[in-house]
Amino acid sequence: VDDNDKETTKLRGERFVAPYLQDLLQAWVAGPLAHGSTVVQIRAVQSVTALCHVAGVHFVPYYSHVMPVLLTLAKRQQPSSEEPPEHQMLLQSSAVEAATMLGQSLGEDNAHLFQEDATRIMGWVLPVLQQYQANDETETPQGGVPTGQLLSACARIASVAGEAYAPYAATVVPLLLARIRKATDVEIAEGDLNTREQDGIQVDKEAGTESVTVAIPGKGVTKLSINTSSIEEKAQAIRGIYEHAVALEGSFGPYVQNSMDVLLPLVKFQFSSDVRSTSAQSLSAVFEAGCCNNDFAMCSHYLPKL
Repeated sequence: VDDNDKETTKLRGERFVAPYLQDLLQAWVAGPLAHGSTVVQIRAVQSVTALCHVAGVHFVPYYSHVMPVLLTLAKRQQPSSEEPPEHQMLLQSSAVEAATMLGQSLGEDNAHLFQEDATRIMGWVLPVLQQYQANDETETPQGGVPTGQLLSACARIASVAGEAYAPYAATVVPLLLARIRKATDVEIAEGDLNTREQDGIQVDKEAGTESVTVAIPGKGVTKLSINTSSIEEKAQAIRGIYEHAVALEGSFGPYVQNSMDVLLPLVKFQFSSDVRSTSAQSLSAVFEAGCCNNDFAMCSHYLPKL
């Protein structure tokens, strides 16, 4: 049911999903979401996420039935059975993603339905992010959900809450900028000609890297390895800055200069077109936020660079 084209998604949602939405949600809430194993609950929550994306405002009548279940799963600290801890972590992260996507899918006219729950989610997420800062940015804090997913959830909440989100930005935006600043792991080593001829691009899912062996004039056969996971995290954090700048408008003013300085070099980032295009889009939103804040000195300083 998922689709990246918004108009196509809307049409498909109205035609294929909306007529069956009530039956689907009733079955999930009464069945796997409430009584399934952790693995089954993960799959059910992920299905709800896909439905949120496609159904949009058609989800509004069922919001009050589904959101409490998602919040319960997101905050649950102990697995219900002897299952691997990573399953519980995945359930929590999937529930946080689904809850914030549900709030985002309601549309501007129904955003008030999400306000109280958004405050509740931020009341749980903010201390976890603050703990992450205090622990020298350990990737997975005690709260269980990976930090990148928490920051993405915050960006979705910001897109709904608008300037009311401003009090949370002081914690979230610096963390996003810190993730963007992280150096990309690139390793150049002596390569194997047989590997170059047989394997092409090598993917190491466990390490999160992609490697390619090429012949460089004057240097011989060389193996180039790039940490693609860190590049994806960088692009995700840049999208988070975009969401915050668009949502906060003038209230994003305190973060404009740092954001501009971090994003400008990434327009020429040589390892990822996604990072380059997302940086360019985010720069536009950040610059506009600075203009909304009547920061004319900033505008005159950065406009020639843009």
